[in-house]
Amino acid sequence: MPAYKLHYFDARGRAEVIRLIFAYKGVEYEDKRYKWEDFASKEIKESMPLEQMPALELDGVRYGQSGAIARYLAREYGLTPECTMEQFFVDMFCGCLDDLGDKWVKAQGDEKKLQEYKDETIPSMLAKIEKIVDQEDTFKTGFFGTKISLADLTLVAYGYFALGQNKDAFKNAPKLFKLYESINKIPEIAAWVKKRPKTDY
Repeated sequence: MPAYKLHYFDARGRAEVIRLIFAYKGVEYEDKRYKWEDFASKEIKESMPLEQMPALELDGVRYGQSGAIARYLAREYGLTPECTMEQFFVDMFCGCLDDLGDKWVKAQGDEKKLQEYKDETIPSMLAKIEKIVDQEDTFKTGFFGTKISLADLTLVAYGYFALGQNKDAFKNAPKLFKLYESINKIPEIAAWVKKRPKTDY
């Protein structure tokens, strides 16, 4: 087994879907967390690929880009569909949620925009995403597609954040919320949620 070490802030953020993959598949890794002020250290920052986190250290070599890390691990641990069209929908779905997360980042420092993001953008975009991906009864299996995939874990990772911002985040996306609840009940996922460090986001 490869030796994994995940470098990220003491937060869920962009690293949580990676942690969920490890939790669901029972993969051992070191969850190295940094305080925000520690990452300002030149030594620490310059030790990361592109001076960014998350970074996944694999047998002593560090790799960057959260999306690339998640997709690599999904392929490595059987969380990718065999059908290329289904994989297309998985990639599209994950991209939509990544974009939604980026909108939150861009709203930082502007209280009005942050409130609009919480009250309007989240429920509106989740409804649009559900409509886009709910083709040919996408959710009929209890997963995003024919089996659990990176899409399901990405939804759960974003769902924790979205519901923390707005308890009615999924009010216009009932199928997504049902899927979110279902994946959260998987024993390995539930166990991780119960034991993980408590963070704001």
